[in-house]
Amino acid sequence: MKHTVAGKDSYTYVAVAGTPTSSLCMMRSRLSRMPKLLVLVTCLGLWVLLSLVAFGGLLGRHLSFWQQSDQLEDKKRLLGVPGSPYSYAKAEIFMDFPSVGKKAGEEKLPNLGPLREILDDEEDISQSRNSKEEEMESQDSVRVRAARRNSVPKMIDFNPRFGAEKRFTFSKCERKCAMTSHVDEADVVMFNAVWVRNTTLPTRRPGQLWVLYTREPPTHKGLVGLKRPSLTNQFNWTYTVLSDSTFQVLYGKLQERSPPAKNYESIYNAKEHEAAWFVGHCPTHSRREDYVKRMGSKVSVHIFGECGNMTCGSRGYDMGGSKEKCLGMLSNKYKFYLAFENSLCRDYVTEKFFNLYNNVNVIPVVRGGADYDSLFPVGTFINAAHFDSPELLGKYLRELGRDKEKYLAILKRKDRYRALSGGDFQCDLCEAAYTHTPKSIYKNIGQWMSPLKNCQRPTDL
Repeated sequence: MKHTVAGKDSYTYVAVAGTPTSSLCMMRSRLSRMPKLLVLVTCLGLWVLLSLVAFGGLLGRHLSFWQQSDQLEDKKRLLGVPGSPYSYAKAEIFMDFPSVGKKAGEEKLPNLGPLREILDDEEDISQSRNSKEEEMESQDSVRVRAARRNSVPKMIDFNPRFGAEKRFTFSKCERKCAMTSHVDEADVVMFNAVWVRNTTLPTRRPGQLWVLYTREPPTHKGLVGLKRPSLTNQFNWTYTVLSDSTFQVLYGKLQERSPPAKNYESIYNAKEHEAAWFVGHCPTHSRREDYVKRMGSKVSVHIFGECGNMTCGSRGYDMGGSKEKCLGMLSNKYKFYLAFENSLCRDYVTEKFFNLYNNVNVIPVVRGGADYDSLFPVGTFINAAHFDSPELLGKYLRELGRDKEKYLAILKRKDRYRALSGGDFQCDLCEAAYTHTPKSIYKNIGQWMSPLKNCQRPTDL
């Protein structure tokens, strides 16, 4: 209503009683211009309109809820019973139906029947999938990647010795593996341990396996490069002479056999000399050259190669390329062969020992860091470790060589064994690349391969 106070118009705000919220029906009116009945009719109309809008929204929300419930019932029919291949996780279902999910959170799911048990007992598949994918990515194994690509594992010899760039072929392996010239696509990267000291390491792709290989003993001067700090926690596998390597270098192995028929009397009578030694390196860590020099005071030793004055084969001491010629000469003329290693390192036994078990009629005399008595058949060789000095060993050999019965007894026992190949590293590596086992890492490869840990200085000189 309008009033005139001090020459000014004043206004009255009228609220219609009975509305849910009186403030919604307040209106500003100039009573002098609008009849009172019209004001009431207008307010009533606005109240009816707002009520219809509110009721329509509430009705629509309930219809939406029941529509979603019907869709949920369709999914329930797909779910069936526990163990159905169409199982869904709780989070996966209610992600599509947030309002139903809210109801479920309020424990209003008794009408779901067998679905309720599934939802309560089944793991969260969405989370399970994520964790499994993360686990696969973290492992990123050669086997998994090969399966994804439907291809064979690829290898690269990253820093091969000059002239040995194509030494790995895998052509004779039961499994298929391939070589590549691209380190970024290789599943397995091989590193020659002797040349690591001068090698810039490549960028490592996640999941790539790094393998360190060498046939040399830990005393080899080239292996000093393994002390590089950048090699910490880098190598997964190793191929070395050490028995705790992933793949051990075996220059050969012995297998029992039926002894061949031989005229041992003729073999013994044809012998002209006592001992022979084929050698290409001197001086050495084992000081074998000093040992042989002292032996020479008690037994005659013919030295072939770089450290002596006699020759056989293209290099003067060859037991490889001129094998038939040199080993044949040795077999016919000599009673003993000195299979002395250049280093006294554990597990280190080279081909110079195994070659003598291929119908070579000499008795091996061994000196090295390996435990020969536990590794090979006792009574088929003479072990220098059993003698306190080179002179005592030399004296024993001279006496044994002159005793035909004792000498031939050892030779016959030795002929009950033959030498075989030491294994195939390439095929073992190829197989491991498929299975990605063992899973390992060498924290400090330099310490693991250290000569101080694995080798000893001679104590018999």
